[in-house]
Amino acid sequence: MKIALISPNYMAASETWIWRQIEYMKPWLKVIATFQTPQQNNYVGIPIKHLDKLPGLKERIKRKITKEPYNRQINLQNNLLTLNKSTGFDTLYIHFLTTAYQLKDYLKRCDKRVFIHCHGYDVTWDLKQLAYPYLPAHPSDYVDFVLSIKDRVTFIANSQATARQLNKIGIDNQHIKTLLFGIKECSLSKAQATNEKTPLSILFLGRLVDCKGPHKTIFAFEAASSKGLNAELTIAGDGPLLTTVRLLANNSPYKERIKVLGPVSYEQGNILRSKASIFTTHNMTGELTGQEEAYGVAFLEAMAAGLPIVTGKSGGLTETIIDGETGLFFEPGNIDQHAALLLDLANNPEKRSRLGRNGIKHIQKNFNFQIEQAKFNDILKA
Repeated sequence: MKIALISPNYMAASETWIWRQIEYMKPWLKVIATFQTPQQNNYVGIPIKHLDKLPGLKERIKRKITKEPYNRQINLQNNLLTLNKSTGFDTLYIHFLTTAYQLKDYLKRCDKRVFIHCHGYDVTWDLKQLAYPYLPAHPSDYVDFVLSIKDRVTFIANSQATARQLNKIGIDNQHIKTLLFGIKECSLSKAQATNEKTPLSILFLGRLVDCKGPHKTIFAFEAASSKGLNAELTIAGDGPLLTTVRLLANNSPYKERIKVLGPVSYEQGNILRSKASIFTTHNMTGELTGQEEAYGVAFLEAMAAGLPIVTGKSGGLTETIIDGETGLFFEPGNIDQHAALLLDLANNPEKRSRLGRNGIKHIQKNFNFQIEQAKFNDILKA
């Protein structure tokens, strides 16, 4: 098996799962291909190539003479064919269906084994643009493309919620494999220590998009604070709602207790979790995009750090968080319920500690790296 890994951005600070997959694939991985200009020529000895690289000088001159217009699909096909000649790959592992769509002409004729790893928004078929919510986020032929390759591709779903989305358009389970990302464990003693600090530190860490409800998290924090909550709220992450969140925080009557950090690295995230006592978001079906959380790695990382979860009962979170055992669910959109649960945990250190301990055990049993790697290898070798 000789694998070409294709991902839009393999170095994203928040996407630590792709670094692990590179390690898992190492015995078979021949090249990493990205749509961005690589910052380096190789990663752990594996060459990195720019899949969207423009044609060479001779080709550009030829096209100028013949007045042949530039065609990105043809360019991507040619670059993949060149990559195949130099590496001899026989397997494509593609992250995101939206990435696969960019290679649609090649994939419709491809004779290689193809795995397409689906992450959530890429299987939200009626997804809307956040900036222009009356416009679809996916091209008009997006679903037709997926269906055109469904019998020649293995779809990897990051949760049962994602698998159900694939089922919804007619993809059979025989073409779907579910792979849950694993999480690094945290020591129990460290997790217990975080729950004793006052004022409490409440953490929102994740992409600032409407389905995670960072704006509603601020509203819930304000409602709880008006009823006596003695806590600080830290919001960390990047995304299209960052400006909105900063404006809300700046205009809040509790702005001295709300910190908006923007994007943070994985290491900075670990520090934030170590200082926090509660992890919260306001997950829901996005009011503008229509998106739901498909899996939620940030929630598993929080549980691994011994943090109790408070969030909306939405999407794939119902597969990973056990209500009343590792976290607490409220009805999405209900600010008062969200605020009440924050107050409940803030006033009940024993409950915070119990949920935190249960979360660690839940991660150790169901979401460790060894389980992920074994499942990953089984999928590739099937």
